[in-house]
Amino acid sequence: MLIEVKVTRIDDKIVGLETNNHLRSIPPTLPLYTRSRVKVSIYHLPPAAVESFYNKLRMQLEEKSM
Repeated sequence: MLIEVKVTRIDDKIVGLETNNHLRSIPPTLPLYTRSRVKVSIYHLPPAAVESFYNKLRMQLEEKSM
């Protein structure tokens, strides 16, 4: 069974992470209107790799928000 991880970015900055696994989802905070580039990527990963991948993305999200 593959786990789905959805990553939302605005201008290449991660603003949201969502997963259908036990990991905590961080919903994106999107403005009602923007001229910035919004991109949603969906990754399907095996359970053994998903936690490491998710943690790396979460660290990037926290670094950018500082």
